Amino acid sequence: MKLVGRGQLDPTVFATHYFALGDTMAAYDTFADAATTDALKVVLSGTEVPADETSSRVAAMAAG
Repeated sequence: MKLVGRGQLDPTVFATHYFALGDTMAAYDTFADAATTDALKVVLSGTEVPADETSSRVAAMAAG
């Protein structure tokens, strides 16, 4: 946390999956099955994340 606070570590690179707050259970299931979903960290947003944005983020992560 100190590195993040000092701007020496960008935590956003660890986020692999994004979910709206209302999709908390799907986020939990994704993280619980990380071996299959390749989830490193899931991000819950208080606003809706458009499905096409989530899909494009996941596709970009899969492409490497």
